[in-house]
Amino acid sequence: MPDNTRIVIDEGTLSISSGAFTDCRGLTSISIPNSVISIGSSAFENCSSLISVFIPNNITKIEESTFYGCSGLTSVTIPNNVTIIGSSAFDGCSSLASVTIPMKNQMFSISIPQSVTSIGRLAFAGCSSLVSITIPNNLGAISERAFQDCAGLTSVNIPDGVKSIGIYAFSDCKGMVTATIPNSMVSIGSHAFLNCSRLTSITIPNSITSIGTYAFFNCNNLNTILIPVTDFAVFCKSNNNEIITNLGNVVKLIDSEGVEIKDFVIPNSVTSISSYTFNNCCI
Repeated sequence: MPDNTRIVIDEGTLSISSGAFTDCRGLTSISIPNSVISIGSSAFENCSSLISVFIPNNITKIEESTFYGCSGLTSVTIPNNVTIIGSSAFDGCSSLASVTIPMKNQMFSISIPQSVTSIGRLAFAGCSSLVSITIPNNLGAISERAFQDCAGLTSVNIPDGVKSIGIYAFSDCKGMVTATIPNSMVSIGSHAFLNCSRLTSITIPNSITSIGTYAFFNCNNLNTILIPVTDFAVFCKSNNNEIITNLGNVVKLIDSEGVEIKDFVIPNSVTSISSYTFNNCCI
């Protein structure tokens, strides 16, 4: 395909097949009519000169690798009917500065490509219809409030490589049942899982050195949690008097099964205790 090629697809066309324009590196723009109802996987893979593309309103799914390697693509608007974005759909889109994702009462999932190295503050906050998300390994941190109030999110698997979770990152994700924290994790910010009332289990690795205040506050269904942090940290469950505490390298637990520990020894290394640290720790 020659450089600076522009294509206009005829009205009435119903679909663009898988791999239709793969490796068409001279393609700079393409006009897709609203009659198109499906675009196949890898349809525009490695179209490195493609700057912009209009996705028709009748499209409901962006297949895997659809825009893989479109390094010249700067912006994408995803229509309201899209409910699924396939894996690696925008992988290698190194010039992509903005993506507009529909906000409506439909369930949808998203796979963030491995080329993404950061997710900004409030990036997915309030996306109540988001039911699953794949987080890339190259992400160093999950920013402040990135997934706050994603009520439809039932689980999150944070991959190796992520070192920190920002404050309020998953707060009010009231549908979340499980969360997996990788061995690369160093810190969990305050209020990170605040009000995740359906969260039943979480495993925190030995790599953790600090957990912020209220990190698991009002996680009323959290049955067991091991917190092997080296800093002093105390976490209370607000309703059923379960106390989970770490004193130096010793983990102590009071739970609803009747095992009670009432004495706490704060190590000499502690220089401060945050506000409300022992709030609702009633036994």
